[in-house]
Amino acid sequence: MAAEDVQVNYLTSLHSSGPEGWPSTQRPLAPPILASNGELYGLSHGLSGIYSLSPVPGHYVHSRDLYVQTKLNQFSGMLIQSNSGHLYGSAYSGNANSTYKSEVIDGAVFRAEFDGTGAELIQSTVGNVFQPTGVLVLDANENIYGLDRGPNNNGRIFKISTENEFSVLYEFTAGPQGQMQFPNGMVLASNGWLYGLTAYKRGIPFDEETANDPKTSVGTLYRMNPSDANSFKILHEFKLSEGEIPWFDYIAKFSAQAELSFSGDNILAHLVEASDGYLYGTTSIGTCITKRADKRDVESPLCGGKYWPKNTRTNESLFDTPYPHYDGQITHGAVFRIALDGSNFNILHEFRGEDGSQPRGYLAVTDDGHVYGTTLSGGQNKNDINNYEEGVSYPTYEENLTYDGTLYRIKINQIDISNEGEVLNSGFEHLHSFKGGVDADSDGKVPTGVALASNNRLYGTTRFGGRGYTSRNGKNWQNGNSGTVFEVDLNGDRPGAAVTVTATPGVIGIGETAEITWTSSDASNCVASGGSGSDGWSGNRDNSGSIKVLPDTGVFYYTLICDDNLKGGQAGDVITLRVDAKDIVSDNVTTEYGNGAGSLILFSPMHFFMSLGIFAILFPRRSVYLFFTKK
Repeated sequence: MAAEDVQVNYLTSLHSSGPEGWPSTQRPLAPPILASNGELYGLSHGLSGIYSLSPVPGHYVHSRDLYVQTKLNQFSGMLIQSNSGHLYGSAYSGNANSTYKSEVIDGAVFRAEFDGTGAELIQSTVGNVFQPTGVLVLDANENIYGLDRGPNNNGRIFKISTENEFSVLYEFTAGPQGQMQFPNGMVLASNGWLYGLTAYKRGIPFDEETANDPKTSVGTLYRMNPSDANSFKILHEFKLSEGEIPWFDYIAKFSAQAELSFSGDNILAHLVEASDGYLYGTTSIGTCITKRADKRDVESPLCGGKYWPKNTRTNESLFDTPYPHYDGQITHGAVFRIALDGSNFNILHEFRGEDGSQPRGYLAVTDDGHVYGTTLSGGQNKNDINNYEEGVSYPTYEENLTYDGTLYRIKINQIDISNEGEVLNSGFEHLHSFKGGVDADSDGKVPTGVALASNNRLYGTTRFGGRGYTSRNGKNWQNGNSGTVFEVDLNGDRPGAAVTVTATPGVIGIGETAEITWTSSDASNCVASGGSGSDGWSGNRDNSGSIKVLPDTGVFYYTLICDDNLKGGQAGDVITLRVDAKDIVSDNVTTEYGNGAGSLILFSPMHFFMSLGIFAILFPRRSVYLFFTKK
């Protein structure tokens, strides 16, 4: 059960090949950000690139500009936004045998406009960045700091100056026993220093060569003044008895072994600084691969992935060790805190499974000082991660189900630690168990962390799960399996109805078609108006759907108004479709369009509705502004 002051709200399901009008976007590895224009923007796996949606339940869109312009397709981190409004991220293009091979195969940092379009490479990073982790940090002067593998496979900290100059600030060395070192999350603290986590590649659990002594070194927490590489210092070296920092084998990334671990290995451990002057972070298992009794590598069920404990033909056990097949001392992971100077390290909470397992992903600190995070697995709900087609029989076993993950928080003001270092009160609170499966109340499986937005809400994604849909070829899929986007409302408010209308694409030429897609949540009696007048848009509409339109030249507004079933009144949305509307006048602020469109500098749905004489419509949570600038 969620705490009374916290409510997790499902926003959308992502689809690899969804219903008409829903673009292919799948399996994100990090939360979206709430950008300056009030829209959510995130990165998804593969060619989908940047996706966006309004922060209400409804439809998402994506921009293929990112792949078309940069050829990047391997994304693992969260976008960041500068004061100028630009979005930044890092990625690479796959292995040498990939069909997506390009001149930036090793990786680069990219920049896009505030709305996710106009993606371009920061050229100084091309040929200099080697498989970035996706972690980017922006300082007050808008210098960018990031992490990558580096040519020696142990990781580096790099910098991109405001003049887009690339430099390496620090290169990590091998671990104490010569292990590969893998950089995880990094944060710029209030004192101006960079703090980060690295993992030592201990090995696959239950492999004969994997060390399992509790004193085995498995990673570090470091700090460095970004203006002085000589200031680098390890503040804490993690032992196996404290839990591991995630690592991913760069070299085996595209091998059959690495492909087994599709669920959690790309989701890193992160740090966050809280108002009490401490850093908070998590430990978990190091890798989502474990060794089976027949010495084959398999996915660990602890990460929310597949779990096949028995041979499906003979029903014989595939493991010679009891569930959950891990050889470390902290099976389900832990939350720790440490002072900025490296003192007062404490394990605050060890997860037990029912309250979560494998805490990873982005952490967030809210205005009240609480730390929020997610776990890949554990919790109260247990579901299959597979994508089941209606009417088809599949061999399933109860043991094949894995737990779906949790949302938790550390209430800073409740932490109590004795002078001897004993944790008397951790401040830990389990808030929500995610739910995969096929039910209408499912909100996803394998969450990837949370990010705090300017509206004091948290936003996150799940790697898998998603509600059912009818695919483009008419097949009914009971369970979407490409992930979800969710919101955490910290005020416990029940949201009102949400209505979303999108046009794909939003700008077309004469004779081309666009797809108008609409969704609604907690709404009824939807009525459409506007459009071109001959495209069949106006009139009563189902609560969700999609139509294709072929309007003449001009600028057209598609409006949908529905009754709010929760709070009364009405909710609505309006989008703009431009057909052969060429730029005729432009400056740094506005762009005017031909065909009678006029100047569209700042347009809100409310302004448009009022112009139609509709004054009683309530927009409980949506206020969308469209900005047009000359490219």
